[in-house]
Amino acid sequence: MSELAVNTMNQVLKPYLLLACVAFFVGFVSYLALGSALAPAQAQVQDDWQASISVPVDAPLARAKQI
Repeated sequence: MSELAVNTMNQVLKPYLLLACVAFFVGFVSYLALGSALAPAQAQVQDDWQASISVPVDAPLARAKQI
């Protein structure tokens, strides 16, 4: 392609590229700003991932097994 064709293509596509960049930025910022505000209240509760699990010693799974 000649340099004139590439230059013309850049001039034609430049507004669309700018519009796409602005739209992406606005969408991303609004996602960050409204994402936590619109999240359900239950999703914001943090589970205790260190909670202990206990079962009685006489449970069927706790029987002595030989390998």
